[in-house]
Amino acid sequence: MRPACVLLAFLLFGTCSYALSLIPGAWCAAVHAQIVDDFSDGDFDSNPAWSGDVDAWAIEHIGGNAVLVSRGAAESDTISLTVPISMTFGRWTFNFSHRRVNLSTFNGARVFVCGATEIVDTQPQGYYLQFGTNNTDAVSLWHVDGDWATRRELGRSAEPLVGGDSSRLTIVVDRDPGNGWSVAVGGSPVLRADDGSAASCRFLALWVKHTGAGRGSFVFDAFAVEAAALSPPPPPARVPDPRDVVINEIQFDPPPFGSEFVELYNRSSHAYSLNAFSMRDAAAASVPLPRDGPELLPGAYAVIVQDAARFSDQFRTVAHVQAPKWPTLNNDGDHVIIEADGLVIDSVSYRSDDVLPDRSLERIDPDAPSDRYNFAPSEDAFGATPGTRNSRYERDTTGPRLLFVRQVDGGHLDLHFDEPIRADATPAAYVVANGIAAAAIVQPEPHLLRARFDAAPSGPDVRILEAVDLRGNRSSLLAAPISFRPMPSDIIINEILYEPRADDHDGFADQVEFVEIMNRSGRRLHVGGVFRTREPGEDGDADTVRVPADLTALEPDALLVLAADRFAAGSPVIALPPLTLLNGGDRIRLHNDRSHVLDDVAYLPSWHHPDLLERRGVSLERIDPDGSGADRFNWSSSVSPDGATPGRPNSVRIRGASRGSASALSIEPNPFSPDRDGIEDVVRITCSPSTALSRMRVRIFDLSGSMVRELVSSQITAGPTSFLWDGRDGSGRRLRTGVYIIVVEAFDARRAVAERFKRPVVLARRY
Repeated sequence: MRPACVLLAFLLFGTCSYALSLIPGAWCAAVHAQIVDDFSDGDFDSNPAWSGDVDAWAIEHIGGNAVLVSRGAAESDTISLTVPISMTFGRWTFNFSHRRVNLSTFNGARVFVCGATEIVDTQPQGYYLQFGTNNTDAVSLWHVDGDWATRRELGRSAEPLVGGDSSRLTIVVDRDPGNGWSVAVGGSPVLRADDGSAASCRFLALWVKHTGAGRGSFVFDAFAVEAAALSPPPPPARVPDPRDVVINEIQFDPPPFGSEFVELYNRSSHAYSLNAFSMRDAAAASVPLPRDGPELLPGAYAVIVQDAARFSDQFRTVAHVQAPKWPTLNNDGDHVIIEADGLVIDSVSYRSDDVLPDRSLERIDPDAPSDRYNFAPSEDAFGATPGTRNSRYERDTTGPRLLFVRQVDGGHLDLHFDEPIRADATPAAYVVANGIAAAAIVQPEPHLLRARFDAAPSGPDVRILEAVDLRGNRSSLLAAPISFRPMPSDIIINEILYEPRADDHDGFADQVEFVEIMNRSGRRLHVGGVFRTREPGEDGDADTVRVPADLTALEPDALLVLAADRFAAGSPVIALPPLTLLNGGDRIRLHNDRSHVLDDVAYLPSWHHPDLLERRGVSLERIDPDGSGADRFNWSSSVSPDGATPGRPNSVRIRGASRGSASALSIEPNPFSPDRDGIEDVVRITCSPSTALSRMRVRIFDLSGSMVRELVSSQITAGPTSFLWDGRDGSGRRLRTGVYIIVVEAFDARRAVAERFKRPVVLARRY
C-alpha cells in the first residue's frame, strides 16, 4: 500500500469509533483493510489491479488530486471496471462526481459495492448504488440477480443529491452483521434498508453508460473498502411476554392532513428494543418495526406512523418512527396485532362504529383486557393523544355492571355485562324474581353469560348475588329487568311517513322517511333480531332490513322510530339504511328474531283523510293501537302542525273504550260570565262524535236564529274535541246577556257519517 493510501485509510478508518461517529446510528466492529486506492501512483492496473474496459478509463489530476475518469468512445457506450474483494460485511467509501452532463437513462453511473460476478453489464449480480435517472435525482440502493428486468430497489434518498449538470458526493456505505444497509452522503445518512439476498461480496465494480457528449463526465476517487470482523454476539434480547407491551391507541381514519398511527405502551418493568416487535393487521403479513426506533422503557410510549411527514404536520412535538411498511388499517373494521419472536404480544380488533370522525381509539385501562369495551373515542381537542396519557384513561377498580337481560327462548336468558367477566359463575347465584335459580351457566362471549332455567322465568327481573371481572373486581347484588322476545301483535307499526318534505325552498323543515313501532303488550320487549320486509318481488326477494338494536328494549306503550337518519324525535331513533317506502303504496311487515310476523301493514295513499289537500309531509297514523293494522279505517292523516308525530303519541290516537263512547255535546260552565273577573269568563264546548275522525264546524246563534259567531269553519279532529268561546261575536264585540244556541256539525267522509249537535248556553254578564 502506498503512503498516501495509508494516510487516507487512517483518516477514514484510523479508529472504529471515530469513523463510525460520522454516521449516526452506525454499528461498530473490528475492521480489516481490503482495498485503498486514491490513484496517486498514476495507474489502476496494479496495487490493486482493476480489470475490464481499461482502455476506456484514464487518470487525471483535478485540483491537485489524482482521479479516475471515464473515457469511453466518442459515441454512446457502456464501460466498466472491476476489482476483487472478499468480505461479508463492512464499509465502502469513495467520491463520485459528474460534470457538464445531466444524469439520465443515457448518462448514468452505478457502483457495485457488493458484486457477485466480474461482468456487470450482461451478468449483473449483487448490490449497487445508482446515481440519478430520468425520473429522479436521488441516490438509490438496488439488488439484482442476473437480469436487469427483475432488479429491486431497496431504498432511496429523500432529497435530490445529483441534480443539475454537475455534483460531487462523498459516499459511505455500511453493511452490518444483520444485513442492514446504510448509505451516508457528506456525513449525513440518506437511506437505510434490510436485505440479505446475497451473502458475500466478491467484486467492487464501476459501471458507466454515456452518450458521445458525456464520455468524460464521470469521476471517481478515494476508494477504501474495509471488511469487518464479527464481534462476539450480544446476549439474546429478552423476548416480551404477552401483554408486557400493549396497543394503547389506534388512529385508523385520520383527518385528511394526518397519518394513521398505532401507539404502544410498555406496562412491564423491562425495557425492550422496538425492533423486537412486528406489526400486522387481519390480512397482511407481519412487518418488523423500525431498527432505529427508540428503546421502549417501562411506562413509556412508542408511536408508529404510516407517514412521518403528515404526522409531523399534525403533531409537531411528538416523537415517532415511521414503519418501513404499513399494513393499511381498514376504516370499516380491522385487527391490529403486535408480535415478538412469533408470539402474539397484544391484539385489538375494532369496528367502524367504535369511533367518531377524525378521532383515534384510545385504551381506557392499560391493565384491562384488549377488548372493545376497554377502548373509546378520544375526547382530546386534537382528536388523539399520541405519546401522552390517553384522554379516556381510567383504571378499572370496580366490578362489572349488568347492562341488559334478553330472553333467548322460554328457558334461556342472555345476560350482557359492561366488561368481560369470569366464566366460573355459580348457577345458584343467578335468580329471577319469582325465586327460580339458574340450572346452568355458559359463556358464549367474554362479556356475555347465558343462563338456563328449568322453568320459564316469569318474574320481571334477574338478580345476581355476585359477578367477578377478569381483574378480580367483584360486584354484589346486581339486578336488571328481563326484556322478553316480542310475539305476534306485541309490537305494532304505529306511524308511517312515506312521502317526506325535502324541498330546501318551501319554507318548511326537511323530513326523512320513517316507520314508528310501538310496544302494545304489558311486558318489556327487546328489539334485537327484529327485521322488516316488504312485498316479495318476482324473484322472491322480500327486501329485508334488519334493525341494529341488539341491546334496545321497549317498555309497555313505548315508541321507537326507525329511520334513515338520527333526526330529533320524542323517543329513541334507530338509524337504518334508506327505507325507500313507495309513494303509491307499499307493504311493511315486522318480524321477530324467529321470523314470526309481528305486524303487517299494506298502506295506500287513499288511507289519508279525503279532506287533506296535500299528502306530502303528512304521515299516516294508527288510530287505535288495539285495532287491526290492515283496517284502512284504523289509519288516517296526522293532524299535527308538524305533519307527523315521531316518538310522540299520535295526534289521531283513540284507544279502546274511548272509540265506542256515546256521542255527546257538553258545555262547561253553563251559565258563564265573560266580565273579566277571572271567574267563568270562558265556556268550554266539548264534542264527542261517534266516529274516530271527523271534520267539524262550530257555530253560535242567538234566539232569533241569527248566527253571531263561527268558531270553527272546518277542522279535522280525532275523538272528543274541545273549543273555547269568550262571549264575543265574529267582530270581537261583547254580546248581550241572554241565551245562545251552540251548533256543532261533525262529518266523517270516509264512512259517510254526518252528525249534528245542538245545546243552549246562558251568557250572564254583570254590569
